[in-house]
Amino acid sequence: MALKYPVKINQVNDLSSARYAAGMGAKAIGFVVSNTNVDSSINQIKAIIQWISGVDFVLEFETNCNWETIYKAVNELNCKTLEMDVADYFKISLNHQKYLDELNVLARINFIELSNLPPHSAIYIHYKNIEPQQAMLVANEKSCFSFNPHVSIDAIISFAENYPFKYLCFNGGIEQSPGITDFGNLPEFLEAIEIVE
Repeated sequence: MALKYPVKINQVNDLSSARYAAGMGAKAIGFVVSNTNVDSSINQIKAIIQWISGVDFVLEFETNCNWETIYKAVNELNCKTLEMDVADYFKISLNHQKYLDELNVLARINFIELSNLPPHSAIYIHYKNIEPQQAMLVANEKSCFSFNPHVSIDAIISFAENYPFKYLCFNGGIEQSPGITDFGNLPEFLEAIEIVE
């Protein structure tokens, strides 16, 4: 399956969700790296990504992540794309800017925090809980957007047709039991942007 627009699925934590995202044509899949259970997170991600191909992997670090966690996860998983809160990016870049410059970094930020936007042009910005009217003001090739849950599929598609962006971002499903995952309205959106041949 191929999609009209690049989609990133956030917060994937199980194999069935990762396979679903890859099979539905997602461009990128984000895996959460826990601050408190780093080794467990890394082992879980390793077990999943060996079964997935054809997508970009993003390590999503929790709020208040630290340098040691980032360095360990990036090196053990050999993943060069990571996502962290903008405040953590500022904190870690103070001593490790050169290292971060060698990676693809998505800095998470709410639209109301726009004044805190990092000046560094090499990073991507992941705007959380945004409205289409707000997204129009900041859209560019390095912008990623997670729209508010009430924003309609039609409004998201209208935005995607008219503005540049890196990814449209959606949360992955919630695994209710092994192999059974609730994806909410994600399947409906992905079907709406499927390229029909």
